[in-house]
Amino acid sequence: MPYIKQSIPFIGPFVGVRLPPIPSGLTLAELVITLAVIGVLTAAAAPGFISLVEGTRNTAAANDLLTHIQITRGSAVARSAEVILCRSVTAGAATPTCGPFDNSVTTNNYAAGWIVYVNSAGNSNYEPALGDELLNRFVGPGADRIQITSNTSSNNWLIYGPDGLLNAATAGAYAVCDRRGVRFAKLVTVPLTGRPRIGPVMDSDDCPA
Repeated sequence: MPYIKQSIPFIGPFVGVRLPPIPSGLTLAELVITLAVIGVLTAAAAPGFISLVEGTRNTAAANDLLTHIQITRGSAVARSAEVILCRSVTAGAATPTCGPFDNSVTTNNYAAGWIVYVNSAGNSNYEPALGDELLNRFVGPGADRIQITSNTSSNNWLIYGPDGLLNAATAGAYAVCDRRGVRFAKLVTVPLTGRPRIGPVMDSDDCPA
């Protein structure tokens, strides 16, 4: 049998000697530096994140309004009746009401919400005791976050006739704005033909300061 030479690994002179443990974790200085770096990165990213949240909220508000306007128009055609979307600060109540229409703080402002109903009573105001039927409602984000201001023709109501056309002398318009101003605002417009659409706000006066 041939001789096979085996290599024995060198163990060294520390056999049986307990080595000191290798420290794990961070020293106080390392921890302070790590927290400082995290703080700088967070501070740099915060404005962009806040703007992203505000942009998402603004877009959602414009889409919610557009959807409910489409519901109003579709319901008017389907029911062959006059259907109204009106602004309401009590949209979440058991029996909501339109308005108020005599408060300068909420005039032209749909930020608190709105309701959609069949105007059976024919009085241009939600009156369930007289046969008006509530179809939908929406509680808005509130004026402290979003401003949804309307033009004169859609100040209090947006009224659709059975033909799906807007019952107004001029087209309706809603500027959806937040604290970032007109550059990031959206405009929901409703022509007399009744089909709403979303676009940019072109007039800085549409967004309150």
